[in-house]
Amino acid sequence: MKILKKKYAVTALIVLNILATSCSNTQSDIGNTFFQSHSNILSIDTVTVNMSTVYLDSVRTSGMGIALLGSYDDSVYGINQSSTYLQLGAPSVQSISSVTSVYDSLCFVLLPNRYYVGDTTQNFNVTVYRLNQLLGLNPNEAVLFNTSSFNYNPAPIGSWTGRLYPHLKDTVSVRLSDQLGNTLFSAIEFSPDRLSTNNLFINNYLDGLMLSSNTSSAIYGFLASGDTSAYMRLFYHSNLNAKAELYTDFYLTNNSLQFNHISTNSNNTPFAQINSNNKMVNAVQTNRRSVLQPLSNYAIRLSFPYLQNLEHLGRYVKIISAQLTIRPEAGTYTFNRPLPSSLPICAIENYYTVLDSLTGSNGVEHGNPVMDHVYNNSAYTYDLTQYVINQLQAANDYSKNDLMLTFPYPSFNTTFQQFVVNNKLSANPGIQLSIQAVVFTE
Repeated sequence: MKILKKKYAVTALIVLNILATSCSNTQSDIGNTFFQSHSNILSIDTVTVNMSTVYLDSVRTSGMGIALLGSYDDSVYGINQSSTYLQLGAPSVQSISSVTSVYDSLCFVLLPNRYYVGDTTQNFNVTVYRLNQLLGLNPNEAVLFNTSSFNYNPAPIGSWTGRLYPHLKDTVSVRLSDQLGNTLFSAIEFSPDRLSTNNLFINNYLDGLMLSSNTSSAIYGFLASGDTSAYMRLFYHSNLNAKAELYTDFYLTNNSLQFNHISTNSNNTPFAQINSNNKMVNAVQTNRRSVLQPLSNYAIRLSFPYLQNLEHLGRYVKIISAQLTIRPEAGTYTFNRPLPSSLPICAIENYYTVLDSLTGSNGVEHGNPVMDHVYNNSAYTYDLTQYVINQLQAANDYSKNDLMLTFPYPSFNTTFQQFVVNNKLSANPGIQLSIQAVVFTE
């Protein structure tokens, strides 16, 4: 703590941790010994910030137009594995001659969206399964989540393994079962009325598909919408012209039901203790780290337990400014796994129920990031002036709110972007709240 007006040095223990006992024992000494005027400006940069990782019960992943496939071992919080569920609609060609046409093959086509996390130098795998039940929404729910799942036949109907180059737009074509292909081909030939609409096709022939990967080195993103970005294609030819390639496509339908199922295994990390039964763990118990990774069900929660003790600094305390600085842990971000371009901060109640985005003098607080990949000194800063004032004016503990860091939409729902903060004590701490206040002593 520094007294700016008179430039006197006062021990930081007076306000360090803002302990009431320290303040009450030294309040009169401060006023009588050091202050010649009735007010002084104090700069306080040792306010205690409690940082915790909280468990998010679920995160929406449906209707986002992105399929995430693969597995990736994160060194901080464990192994992420992602699979995707989807439904296909009626064939684009619904009339095929039973006399001259011959079935060739059936495949599922995927188009990478250039997103990835992990090692892309290894071969990648895509495996396709048939669902045993229709995709649908649970009662009173409008979306599907990273925790949602449906029954599927464990015997795959197709698999592909090969190299993926994420910066290219190469398609992945997974050869599917000829048994299924011949069944659909015969249906178009002889029973087109049984698959002439999306509902008929789904109910009579194919409930849906689940796509997964046995790759353990990377997770890739693929486009998944109702256009030609992901579809099943049935190839056939005519005896009258064998060189002419003919096909009919089965495009995604019910896009709002396409979703990604995410499982996270944190057993060999300090974050294993965070789960649906133990929803909040202080960073002290997780090697002083907290992590934000929504698809893995993790978010960072901040609280300031001793703010109220600022009132003991004098007869009257007026907050001039409060700035929160957060520095991501060095080594947890790279050019290939960059930091978010914005990092909103929200007021919450209970564990993580968002009340509203926090606003400052310039509107909604997004962190004003300063990126430094060379010296690993990137930082996000937030204007918490009004927040601190509101907390001091709160009538009781029930009126107070903690804060939570979050990613902006759609990164929150569609990527494995992470943000790791280490609150170890150092000259350049990972998280710090600095406050300037006018203190009136008489």
